[in-house]
Amino acid sequence: MIVYTGPNGDKRQIEIKFPEGKKRIGVMLSGGADSAILLYLLALERKMAGSHQEIIAFTVARPDGAWNYVEAIVNKINAMLAIDLSAPIQVGDATLHHSEQGRSGELEARSKYKIDHFYYGSQQHPPKELIMLPGEYPNRPDKIELSGTTIPFALVDKRHTLGLYEVFQAWPLIELTHSCTALTSGRCGECYNCKEREWALAALDVIDPGSM
Repeated sequence: MIVYTGPNGDKRQIEIKFPEGKKRIGVMLSGGADSAILLYLLALERKMAGSHQEIIAFTVARPDGAWNYVEAIVNKINAMLAIDLSAPIQVGDATLHHSEQGRSGELEARSKYKIDHFYYGSQQHPPKELIMLPGEYPNRPDKIELSGTTIPFALVDKRHTLGLYEVFQAWPLIELTHSCTALTSGRCGECYNCKEREWALAALDVIDPGSM
């Protein structure tokens, strides 16, 4: 269990645990900072608890270049925790609308790779009264537990998920992540995800340590 004190003393509870009886755990990586820290925490929890779940990373090769970043993320987690997660697996249909791409990958992973339970790193939008971001707000879940799926960050926003990098001193990992949806490398600085990441790190008084 992680209890995180965010900006202005905002206490939020983030729980990382494995469901009972589930052996093959899938984690959907986007190449971004949220799913990267989620995979790190799940791997850390497994290591500290001495449990035996198999954690398998998946990604959909979306037009934003997600596939270009996930292998480096998995390799970095292996090095940081001295573990041996397998290389990420490409699944799903990247030609679908972005709201359906992850689901298509999950369905393929469940059937082809016999995944018992899935994790996603999605979180809430920033409060609209604090910041107005450009473009359409992407769909975000508002429940932690869905059928066969856990979204541990569903009730917090990006300030809290990125704050976990400080809690666990995992900043070398965020350096490898890519949040921009307009460019396959670098940052446009204008899309929703670029602005959201910029806002969250500014709220934490952190200069973005990544170059992507």
